[in-house]
Amino acid sequence: MTAASLEGAALTSSPALGVIALGLPAAVLLLAVIWARPGAGAAVRAAASLAVLGAGFALTALALRPAGPSAGPPITPTATLPPATCSPDGGLLRVAASGFAFDPDCLAAHAGEPFRIAFVNEDAGVQHNVAVYEDAAGTRARFVGDPVTGPGTTIYRVGALDAGTYLFRCDLHPQQMRGVLVVA
Repeated sequence: MTAASLEGAALTSSPALGVIALGLPAAVLLLAVIWARPGAGAAVRAAASLAVLGAGFALTALALRPAGPSAGPPITPTATLPPATCSPDGGLLRVAASGFAFDPDCLAAHAGEPFRIAFVNEDAGVQHNVAVYEDAAGTRARFVGDPVTGPGTTIYRVGALDAGTYLFRCDLHPQQMRGVLVVA
């Protein structure tokens, strides 16, 4: 890693500091023990030393890696649902996940009737799902769909719901990806 690439690395996080601060002395101590053993041959010492050094480099690289694109946009917590701007129109609802957001963010179904959700995940290499909750906090699930790795599609089958306003969200990105399901 160059000095420029270290700028975005997680140097101030506790896992990175822990690996560097504790890992280096532990590796030196382990190497000292390996080389101090009188019965071990030179080939055994060399192989053990290479294994310790390789593990140390690998752990340091993992600790210093920058956050990847799958981390998503910054989280903005919310305990309320966005305003409902849609009304029921048939038994097949369509929603897409793109850029860690749902489009549309308002779905509608008929009360007392099962319905389907055609879900398209457009985020390459990222898993998303659709789950329906009774409350804005997302604590009482009524339906939880299996995750889909993008790009990919699925049809979720949801049982009949009582009339009301529900939260739908991606359980893998619950604060970023939220919408309203109107059941009327």
